[in-house]
Amino acid sequence: MTKEELVAIVDRIHASWNQQINPTQQKIVYDAWWRILHDLNHDDIQKTIDTLVIQDGYMPRPGAVRKQTINTIHGWKPPTAIEAWQQFRIMADSAHTGSYTGNENIHPLVKQTVKELGGTNSYNLHTNGDRQQFIDMYQQVVNREETQLHQISTT
Repeated sequence: MTKEELVAIVDRIHASWNQQINPTQQKIVYDAWWRILHDLNHDDIQKTIDTLVIQDGYMPRPGAVRKQTINTIHGWKPPTAIEAWQQFRIMADSAHTGSYTGNENIHPLVKQTVKELGGTNSYNLHTNGDRQQFIDMYQQVVNREETQLHQISTT
């Protein structure tokens, strides 16, 4: 993306949320947005803005635009914590009954969480406290993956 395209994006965002950029801080605002979005495709960001204008009541920060754009590009939509717990329980229950084939539709992040909880030893988790332990670990795994995915290119 060029700096001219970025200026148009920032201006569009401010106009869409009926906000004005203080003329004395214009350079600071554009520089802040450039630092976060410079390595993304202009058209992808425009599509993200279309979505955000419809669904969000508050003007997004540059990081929110970056995350949503990258999530859309990569199809990133990990299961919610409760969905991850349900997938985990399916794995554990089928392993305990001897019917686990490994072919269930288990998200890779759930599998990674199980691995970090001790592999098949974690299948004994089943109480409310255990569920919270699983969810906490799952959130750590998701956060780590998101951090990798949303990294800002230094080039």
